[in-house]
Amino acid sequence: MLTLGLSLLLLFAHFGKLIQSPNQYYFSSSGDGFKSYYGALYHASFDSTYVHFEGMNYPVGESVIFTDNLYPLVNPIKFLAKHGVDLRGQLVGIINLSMLAGIVLGAFFLFLLFFDLKLPWWYSAIVAVGVCFLSPQIDRLAGHFTLSYILWIPAILYLLNRFVQTRSFQISLQIGIVVFTASMMHMYFAGFFALLMMFFWLGLWGEDGFSKRSLWNAFAHLGIQYVLPVFLLLFLLHSQDFVNDRPSHPYGFLVYLAHPVSVFLPHGKPWEWVPAYIGVFRHLDWESWAYIGGVATIGTLTGIAIGVGKLLRRHRIEINEKDRVLAFWVLAGIAALLLSFGLPFKAGLESIVEYLGPLKQLRALARFSWLFYYVINILVFTILWRWSDNGRSSKVKTVLIWAALLLLHVEAWYQSHQLSPHLQNKFPALADQQNKEDENAWVEKIDVQKYQAIIPLPYFHVGSENIWIQQGDDALKNCFLVSLKTGLPTTAVMMGRTSIAQTFRNYNLFLEPLNRIEFVDDLSDRRDFLVMKSNDFNPGHSDQRLLDGALYLCSGPDFELYSLSPDSIAVFPKRYADHQKSLLDSLQFTGKGTSLSTDTSAYFFSTTIPMPIRSVEWNTLLDETITEGKEGDQYLLSLWLRHYSDDGAVRFVVEHFQKDEEAKTIGYTYDDIPHYLKALDGDRALFEIPIKLLRDAPPLKISVRNTVLPRKLYIFDQVMIRRDDTHVLQTIGSDRWLDNRPLKAPI
Repeated sequence: MLTLGLSLLLLFAHFGKLIQSPNQYYFSSSGDGFKSYYGALYHASFDSTYVHFEGMNYPVGESVIFTDNLYPLVNPIKFLAKHGVDLRGQLVGIINLSMLAGIVLGAFFLFLLFFDLKLPWWYSAIVAVGVCFLSPQIDRLAGHFTLSYILWIPAILYLLNRFVQTRSFQISLQIGIVVFTASMMHMYFAGFFALLMMFFWLGLWGEDGFSKRSLWNAFAHLGIQYVLPVFLLLFLLHSQDFVNDRPSHPYGFLVYLAHPVSVFLPHGKPWEWVPAYIGVFRHLDWESWAYIGGVATIGTLTGIAIGVGKLLRRHRIEINEKDRVLAFWVLAGIAALLLSFGLPFKAGLESIVEYLGPLKQLRALARFSWLFYYVINILVFTILWRWSDNGRSSKVKTVLIWAALLLLHVEAWYQSHQLSPHLQNKFPALADQQNKEDENAWVEKIDVQKYQAIIPLPYFHVGSENIWIQQGDDALKNCFLVSLKTGLPTTAVMMGRTSIAQTFRNYNLFLEPLNRIEFVDDLSDRRDFLVMKSNDFNPGHSDQRLLDGALYLCSGPDFELYSLSPDSIAVFPKRYADHQKSLLDSLQFTGKGTSLSTDTSAYFFSTTIPMPIRSVEWNTLLDETITEGKEGDQYLLSLWLRHYSDDGAVRFVVEHFQKDEEAKTIGYTYDDIPHYLKALDGDRALFEIPIKLLRDAPPLKISVRNTVLPRKLYIFDQVMIRRDDTHVLQTIGSDRWLDNRPLKAPI
C-alpha cells in the first residue's frame, strides 16, 4: 500500500494536470511522439485490418510493427469499437494514462523484488518508487512512447528472481508473456531481455553443475521464457510483411552511444552546474543520457574501491548464496553498459558490425545502459540496507540510510518535475472531434469521397535510411490533422525501415520527371489527390509543378487545400520535356566538339568517364583552381550514381574546401548528398550540389565518401561542374544532354 500510495502521490504531484484531463493533452506536439499519436488514432479509426497500417506510405501502407503506433494497446480499442464499445474518442487519454501507469506498475514490481530480497517493506517501497521516478525512461514520455513503459524491466527482474526460488513452469510462462508483450511494444526490450537472460541462464546452469539434465531443463524453461515468445513475434512480423528490401544498415549503430559521464554524472537539476564544468556534456547526444543517480554512483565507486582493495590483498570476493541472482544481473548490467559505450566495436572491432545481421537494427546502443541503471540501483540499495542492518545499529548508519533515500528522491523529483511542463501540449483543432470550432470549418467544405490520399507540401519521408527528408513541426501537424479529420492516408512517411523501392517511387513525384511516373501508373484508384500546402512553405520547382496542375479548394488556419488528378500528374514528364526543348531553343551555344556552353568564359568541368568510388575512403572528384571564378559566383556540382536503389548506395557525404593565396582553408562544407537528389533515370540517380565561391579563382577540392558498407565499389557517371547561370549542351553517343540531363522526346 505504501508503494501504491507514494507512487500515486508523486504521480499527481508531477503530472496531476495531465491525469485530470488526460484526453486534452499531448505529451509530444512534434516528432516521434506526435507521430505515435497520429498512428494510433488513424489505426483505431480507419485501418481495415489489425495488422496493416494504411495512414502513411500510400498506396502501399506498412505493417503495424514498423509504425511505432502502440498497436498492442490500440488493437483492443479497435476490437471493442467494432463490437459496440467505442473508446476511440478517449484514445489519447488512454495512451497517456497507460504510460503514467507504467511508472506505478514498475514501482510495484520493484517493491516485490526488494521484498523478496528480504528488505523491510517500508524501505522497499521508498526505494522502488524513487528508482522508477528517476529512471532514464521517464524522458521517453516526451517522444518515444513505446520505450517509456517503465514496468517491463522491473517485471522481468522480479519474475526471474521468483523463478530461481520456484523453478516453476508457471513462472516461466509469465516471463514469456512479459517478453512477448514488451517486445511487441518495441524490439529493444527483446534485446535487453536477451542480454539479461544469457547471463542469468549461464549462471544457473553453472550452479547446477553443467550436467546434461540441467542443460535440457534450462532449454525447456528458456524456450518458454524467451525463444518461443520472440519466435512468435518474428513469425507474426514476417507473415504479415511482404517487403523484401527494408534497409539493413540503419544509421547510428556506433553513433548513438552512452558515455561514462552521461551515466555516472548528472546533467539536470539540481546539479545543472555540473555540465558547465565538464565540456564532454556539450558533445553528447540526448540518447546518451542515462544517469544512474548519486547513490548508485557513490555505491559503484565504493564497490570498485573495496573490490580492488581485496584483490590487492589477495582476499577472495565471496558472493552469498542468496545473492547469486544479483551477481548474474550485475554481470549482465556491466555487459549492457559496455555495449552502450560501443564496446567491443569501438575497441578496434568495428569491422565485425557488418556481420551482426538483424542486431544492427537496434542502432541506439546507448539504450542498453537502462538495464545497468535498474541492476546497479537494485544492487546498491540492497547492499546498503544489509550493511546498515549487519551488527549493531548506529546513528551513522541510520543517517546514511535516510540520506541515501533523500538523495534518491530529490533527484527523482527534479527528473520528473522538470519534464512535466513539456508534456502539457494542447492541439485544439485535433481535440475538436465534432469540428465545431472555426479553425475546423474547412472540413465541411471537403467531399472526402472524391479523394484517395493526401499529398503534403512540404513532403516528408523519414524511415528508409536512404533518404531523410525532415520538415518542421507545423508541416507534420498540418498533414496529420488533415489526415485524421478526413480519414485519408498520406503519401508521406514517418515510420521505421520503410521499403527502399517504395521510398524512391513515392519521392519521384517531387523530382524532375525525366520518365513516366510509376507512382501514378501503379494506382488502381483514379480519384483525385488532396494536396495540402502549409502556409509557411515556400515551394520549389518540383513542388510548384504539383500546385500548377492543381485546383484550389479552401484554406484551413495554417494550410491550403487543392485538388490534383492523377491524369494531371501523368503529364508532368511531357510538360518537363517540352520545357527543356523550349529552353534549348531559346539558348545560343558556342564552342567546339561535343560540349557547348552559353558562356565560354565561365569555368566548366565535365567528364563522361565512369569514376569508381571505393567505400569508407575519401574519393576526390575535383582538386583544381577555378580560374575564371569570381567571389560570390554560384556553381553547381552534378553527378550521376549507378544502382541508387541498392541499400546504402545514396548515403554519400560530400565535403569541399576553398583556400586562399597562402593555401589556408577559408571555406569548408560537409553535407549529405541525398539532400540534393534531383532526378531518377533507369538505375541511375542525379544529384546537384550548389557551391558558392568565397574568393576570386579559389583552389577547390571536392571529395565524397560512403561508409555504410566496407569493401563496396560505387560508380559515378558524368560528373559536371558549371556556373549556375551557364547552360551546357553535350553530345554523348547518339544522345544530347542539357545541363547534365538527358534530352528526351515528349512522353
